[in-house]
Amino acid sequence: MDMEFQNALSELCAADEHYSTELSALIHEGEFKVFSENTLDSVPYILQKCIKDQPSLRIDRGPISSFQNLVHVYTLLNRKQDQSEISSLDASDLAAKVVSRFYTQIWKYRDGIKEEFRALTIAGRESLRIVSRKCSKCGARLLDDAFARYKKLDQTKYVVRQLKMGCGSPGCNQKRILAIPFDESLKYCVPDINQLNRKPKETPGWEKHFVRTREDCLENEIPSTIETTCSKCHKEGEKNGPRITDENARWTIDKSPAYLLRKPKGCGKHKTAVFFPIDLSLFRTCTPQV
Repeated sequence: MDMEFQNALSELCAADEHYSTELSALIHEGEFKVFSENTLDSVPYILQKCIKDQPSLRIDRGPISSFQNLVHVYTLLNRKQDQSEISSLDASDLAAKVVSRFYTQIWKYRDGIKEEFRALTIAGRESLRIVSRKCSKCGARLLDDAFARYKKLDQTKYVVRQLKMGCGSPGCNQKRILAIPFDESLKYCVPDINQLNRKPKETPGWEKHFVRTREDCLENEIPSTIETTCSKCHKEGEKNGPRITDENARWTIDKSPAYLLRKPKGCGKHKTAVFFPIDLSLFRTCTPQV
């Protein structure tokens, strides 16, 4: 049993009484039986249970159920590992490395790496405690964040984590990516001290009287995501003008709701232009007057 794995087990035993007795037995034995076949059943039962019970080692809340799942979880945890080296590991060695990585990368930093970060965030509760995630670049599913944290000054925003060397999925070789929520309706921000210190913009007084809530839009099947383009470029006849996806579309409370136009500063040519829906046949539009 390598020292990294032994240290990880020792720390987990000290923190979790549920596994303390049985995991301690593995530590004192110094080694465990390794079977030649690569199946999840060849991993000691208590080690299997420890891995399966960790919400942080799941994708969309689904526990590891096969050797292939175990390999995939390990590649997401150890993004620098050569794939050929992973294939040479047997199931028990792989399980041991997953536990080690879980401890060093997730468990130790479940409240945040820096004290300043912890002071500016809060832990998610109930349905917001666990967040299913995906890669911001390639869109591949990532391990769930079972220790989700939210911006203290705006508790609707989940604080994403930055990952170096891509997300670990095949073909994702980006230098740095964000592990963003799979649920696109969940707002998020990056773990930047300046952003975490920034107070949210106040909602205009008129909005609560004239704009539908997100819940009302969902109930009435009104789209929350709209593809928009620069109105001035469109007027000038440019067919390939800049496009922006409004991922938080706002609608009036009229019986036939109108989409509220935005000025996202997304056009280099027309700095103050409004962006309107590309498919004009579907939406009425109006510009909010503050």
